[in-house]
Amino acid sequence: MPDLPLDFLDEFRALKDQVRQLAGRAQIRPAMDQVLSGSVVVGEGGTFKVNSPAGPQFYVGGISPLNPDGTPQRGLLAYRQNGTIAIEIANQTANAADPQCVVVRDARGGTLFAEDVISGGLAVPYLPASFSRARYTDWPASVAGAFEDVHRATLVKQQPYMYISIGHTSDDPATTGEAQVTVNGTAIGSPVAVGFLIQGTTVGPFPVPGAIRSQVEVRVQARRTAGTGNIRCEVLAASGIGS
Repeated sequence: MPDLPLDFLDEFRALKDQVRQLAGRAQIRPAMDQVLSGSVVVGEGGTFKVNSPAGPQFYVGGISPLNPDGTPQRGLLAYRQNGTIAIEIANQTANAADPQCVVVRDARGGTLFAEDVISGGLAVPYLPASFSRARYTDWPASVAGAFEDVHRATLVKQQPYMYISIGHTSDDPATTGEAQVTVNGTAIGSPVAVGFLIQGTTVGPFPVPGAIRSQVEVRVQARRTAGTGNIRCEVLAASGIGS
């Protein structure tokens, strides 16, 4: 063997040590399908998708229709395991320049929830508007000395709270009374004083008892405390709300 410079042998041994270290580290690195720290980034224009045996499960990337400049809009699609779309963030109109909309669909493709990106607020569901009788003389009346029902409804609980706005008056200045709202037989707050002037009072928001989708009985009650005329009450508005 020819004589080699000592520094070359040292460099060769050092290189062998480095190769050995790298080989050992390669055996203990995380699996290629795991990210133990940090984040996963898909560059602009890229696509991230998850497929199941039945088809797509989750997709983030370019979707139709195209943006006004001809590039694909960036959207999100989440599917049920049977292949139906459950959630989407995408343009929902014929105008590619309109903002994207969040939509939640049922298993048959019907829209459960959609925002109105043009005007703001909800597009779906359609929430009913409450109407009351225009003439107070048509409002339900009570002459009883004890509280009695003038409105009653059996509702299905959908939100944890609700409020009720009631209009109230008496037939003449000498007649006074009280009104109250009860939920499952329990009065909400203190009774509302009722006099000759037509007034409105909002009761709540108050917690709705029971589990979601359970039935709740709500009543508006009235009674006369003085005079000989009627105590009249009308529900002007009522709605469930979030916490």
